[in-house]
Amino acid sequence: MRFFKNPDGTLNPINIFVLVTVITFLLLFLLCKSLIFDKQVGRSGNVLTTTTTTTWNLCQDCAISLKDEQITMEANTTEKLKNIVEVKNLSLSSVKFTSSNKDVVNIRTVDGDVSLVAGDEVGKATITASYDNISAELVVNVKASKVNKAEFSQKVYYAYINKKTVLDINTSPKKAPLTLLTLKSDNESIGVFDENNNFIGKEVGEVKIYLEQGEESSTATVHVIKNMIKIKAKVDGVYQETSEFKYPSNIDSYVELCVKIEDNENVGYNQESISYNVISSGKIETSISSEGPYTLDENSYIFKAHVKIDQTSEETDNYSVITFSLPDGSKAQIKIVKE
Repeated sequence: MRFFKNPDGTLNPINIFVLVTVITFLLLFLLCKSLIFDKQVGRSGNVLTTTTTTTWNLCQDCAISLKDEQITMEANTTEKLKNIVEVKNLSLSSVKFTSSNKDVVNIRTVDGDVSLVAGDEVGKATITASYDNISAELVVNVKASKVNKAEFSQKVYYAYINKKTVLDINTSPKKAPLTLLTLKSDNESIGVFDENNNFIGKEVGEVKIYLEQGEESSTATVHVIKNMIKIKAKVDGVYQETSEFKYPSNIDSYVELCVKIEDNENVGYNQESISYNVISSGKIETSISSEGPYTLDENSYIFKAHVKIDQTSEETDNYSVITFSLPDGSKAQIKIVKE
């Protein structure tokens, strides 16, 4: 007690103030320390653990971990997350799951269980499991071992001589491997399919191709060419490469086309080298006048064409098909239809 008194027996206010200050500092230090979290990152960065020295935090030693960092699922199947994700000191239902590609894999509750649901599309998605400031990531690869439905997405395709061409085909599941399909050519001297079902042109010409899937079949035409003819149509004020142009049904109008040749063999094609043919159905009258050569987007086109459409019928099946051709047999088409 002498620490608090002067020699004459009176209280020493300076010493009392110092003692109170020290005690207050120690109490504040202990309080702050009890609120600090220690964080650790586990194997491969996938397991994160949070601990605390106070019961104020709701989660003690919480953790999220994965049995595997990658899994493979079949399209249109489900997988329970409790078979994949392990949690410590928290329930699986309290964990938030998100998918980087919901068309490939989504998260839903199926029969009371939180599950991964693979959609009708082949591909890859990253699933993130998170709770507070801990998380883990799972890569899901969705594959297809069979195709339920398939058909050609186009009626007309173009392929170069001696080059592999991957044909755009609608499948279910989407983006299924073409090797699962049965594709045939009716004239293998013009074009064939290789072991991966890529089309390979053999000589300039036209060939019918067939797709057989179960009891259903689909047909299309492949034009084997030496040089590509590109057609751009003016749509909403902007030129776009297209094989089909839809025009308003209530007006007579002009369609502006730009035609370009990718001269792979350096033949020296010009405006006079290309010819065109028009086939009409219904009561659309199509005529073409041209001006050229024409420069578009810093690229030289052989001509700019004005296609006049005289609509005289309200029938919905009206259309015109314009085919542009080169002397070597290379060709391209654009179909003009009513909206």
